[in-house]
Amino acid sequence: MIIFQKHGLIRSLVSQSSFVVSTAEKKLLIVICYYIFLQVVSFAHFSISKQVGNELNKQLTEYFLCEQSGYDPARPCSRSGFENLINPGVAFMSFIIGLLTPTVNFVFVIDYSKVKKYLTRYSRKKRDIQV
Repeated sequence: MIIFQKHGLIRSLVSQSSFVVSTAEKKLLIVICYYIFLQVVSFAHFSISKQVGNELNKQLTEYFLCEQSGYDPARPCSRSGFENLINPGVAFMSFIIGLLTPTVNFVFVIDYSKVKKYLTRYSRKKRDIQV
């Protein structure tokens, strides 16, 4: 019985909550979260690049010096030393997120109700044409 009373009390407190977020505040939160995510990914890319940078330079120098001396069957030039250090995933992700940065600002400009009306009208016209 006490559990049901607590559940009713919690439900009434939640329903009486005065925490209401407007559409403009939601849009602002989306933009702020995007920029925070962008900075985290950029920081991760910078950290990985900085950490691997010296070792990568050493491995590349060693590989090109080996290639410069010509082919030696006793000592083949291995690319695995520097290919394992290159991490294209984080670099690609930070590049794509950086490209999307200008489009995030459109969140404030676009009126989503008008876009929804336009798309429903467009889909109806397309459906009518197909029938």
